[in-house]
Amino acid sequence: MGIMFYGTGINEYQVDGKIGTIHAEINASHSIKLNNRSKKKKIYFGVLTTNRLKGTIFRTSRPCFYCLQHSFNECLRKGYVIKRYYFFNESNELDYYTTNEIKEIIDRKR
Repeated sequence: MGIMFYGTGINEYQVDGKIGTIHAEINASHSIKLNNRSKKKKIYFGVLTTNRLKGTIFRTSRPCFYCLQHSFNECLRKGYVIKRYYFFNESNELDYYTTNEIKEIIDRKR
């Protein structure tokens, strides 16, 4: 089975007078199309950041709380469950949150 991309996103700056930036995670979750099936589809969600000039080095891309919460809830609303949420940690190693870890993080902030 191959890789399927449901959506992509990039950071956007100076969007309008009210919102200064939109993070790539939010942008990506908004670009995902609605899943019309009754059963939620499990997906993997990835956030990658590279060095600006060449794009040859991965940099820390751990999502902020708001991006994690918003992208998780937006995917749920559209009929998807994030099985694993991939990012590069502070040691520049590939890491991930599971569905349960995301729920725990969101619940702790409430």
